[in-house]
Amino acid sequence: MVTSEIDFIFDMAGRFAMLGWVMLLLLPRKWPFVLPITGWVIPALISVPYSALILVSFLGADGGFGSFADVKALFQDDRVLLAGWLHYLAFDLVIGTLVARQADAMKISRILQTPLLIMCFMLGPFGFLIFALMKLFYHFFPAPKEAFAS
Repeated sequence: MVTSEIDFIFDMAGRFAMLGWVMLLLLPRKWPFVLPITGWVIPALISVPYSALILVSFLGADGGFGSFADVKALFQDDRVLLAGWLHYLAFDLVIGTLVARQADAMKISRILQTPLLIMCFMLGPFGFLIFALMKLFYHFFPAPKEAFAS
């Protein structure tokens, strides 16, 4: 795979992921198509080139998952590195959609959700951890519904 193909896939996947995040942050989630697109359709579209890259390059790449040195060697291959990036794009959007759906169910305002979703977008597991802690805190110290209402 030549660099221009890698750059094209990187660019297109980034655009699809950004579309999903913009939809998740800005569109009304009561619209029935928003969460299926952000949680299923866009991650599935990103998963197509991911799967192709894995099938074509993963088995022949150096390295593996047995040690940090093996992982470092594995990601020296540009195709495997791109697959890893696509993995992040797809899964972070799935987690962001999960956080948004649960935050909506908890009646947390979109204003409070926005920084959480941005953290999920930029720092996936950290954003998820902050939401998990927030959800735990909310469970043990429920606020009046008006405090979280949109």
